[in-house]
Amino acid sequence: MEGHPLGRIGPCEIWQARGTEVNSTIEHPTGYLLVLVTDGAGEYFEPSGTKELLKAGSAILGSPYHRFGYRSLGQMSVLKLWFDGPIFDTWSGAGVFSRLKPVVHMDHAGP
Repeated sequence: MEGHPLGRIGPCEIWQARGTEVNSTIEHPTGYLLVLVTDGAGEYFEPSGTKELLKAGSAILGSPYHRFGYRSLGQMSVLKLWFDGPIFDTWSGAGVFSRLKPVVHMDHAGP
């Protein structure tokens, strides 16, 4: 990842799968992960049993030491972007990354 005093962004991955499960643990004390569902449907889950449906436009905002997973329900495509640094720690302190609500849904408002 490229360094900057405010933080670093990258790497970015595009993941496409059918019937696949991914388990994630953000091990770094300042690491964050955005998982954006770009197509299809899936399910978010945590070891505690929390589950939430994912669809195109859903985003998972993972924060340091967050354990979670996601699986495709049929076909699903996601964009994964890692980032870290002081600016994201500040955002986390302001509630942008909430373990109480790590999944947000953005509905398409186009024509």
